[in-house]
Amino acid sequence: MSMLTVSVLAVAALGALAGVVVFQRAFGGVGSTSSRGGAVAAASAVGAALAGELLVVGSASWPFMSMGAPPGLEVASWLFRIPGEGQFIAPLILSLIGVAPLVMPTGQGVRSGRVTVARRTILSFVPSGWSVLAGVLTLVAVVLTLVGGALSSPDEDGRFTMWTQGTGVGEVGTLIYGWAYSWPSVVALGLLLGMSAIALAIIAHPPLSADEQGDRARRRSRSRAVVATVSGGLFFHIGAVMVFFAKTASLEAGVFVADQVVPIFPPFAAGGPVFLLIAVAAIASGFALWTALLLAHVRDAAAARQKVPARAH
Repeated sequence: MSMLTVSVLAVAALGALAGVVVFQRAFGGVGSTSSRGGAVAAASAVGAALAGELLVVGSASWPFMSMGAPPGLEVASWLFRIPGEGQFIAPLILSLIGVAPLVMPTGQGVRSGRVTVARRTILSFVPSGWSVLAGVLTLVAVVLTLVGGALSSPDEDGRFTMWTQGTGVGEVGTLIYGWAYSWPSVVALGLLLGMSAIALAIIAHPPLSADEQGDRARRRSRSRAVVATVSGGLFFHIGAVMVFFAKTASLEAGVFVADQVVPIFPPFAAGGPVFLLIAVAAIASGFALWTALLLAHVRDAAAARQKVPARAH
């Protein structure tokens, strides 16, 4: 087993352990779904997204080459041919899978005897801390896209994939998270935010049921699940981008001046270790959020099953 595989599994395990704590502290209370089928679908979607992200993170190395299947899994080597470039967009696509079951209405909109006239928006039932987290992560993802794009230069094919630096006698360069790599992620992020807005609107729009307090709690929990799914995907995405920036910062080149080789480093080379540390923290946070979500959906499925009346024999 390679050191890369060991490192990925260690980060995933750390994130999963943190996810148990997040589940206990932030995902308690009333469940987010009203039916066992809805809870099972949500759990299956998040579980698939979690497994997919583990596969993507563990299968790719930099710059953009597959490390191949770990020993003993050669029969499934095709699963481990995911290029590193896929790490940017994969978490956002997997987040779409995680959010999809939450778009389905729960059918709980039974009117009570009184009318609640308070205006409801897509953020009405989203806990403020979660909405701030998702907003900050979205802003960070956009800023990283703009920074990487602004620093990128066209390669020999005209694609903005390179960072270059003049040396006085020529140029040195390496790959960077430029426009060629970021635009698919921007499209996927737009789709994810759009689907999430639709899910939150579907949750907020129906009239409150007779049990208004319980209905509000369920909608808050369901809305939190939507935002947490998006936030987890953004953590993974940002982690992948920061790994790429760390790789760019690690460039070591040299040019001949007289009879000596003068080393050339990027002006942001000192930030490389910091970028990598941020990347590891972000990826671990992604695993923590999606693990907590999986546990919450499994709990909801178990609770819904207990509510189903036993059939008479």
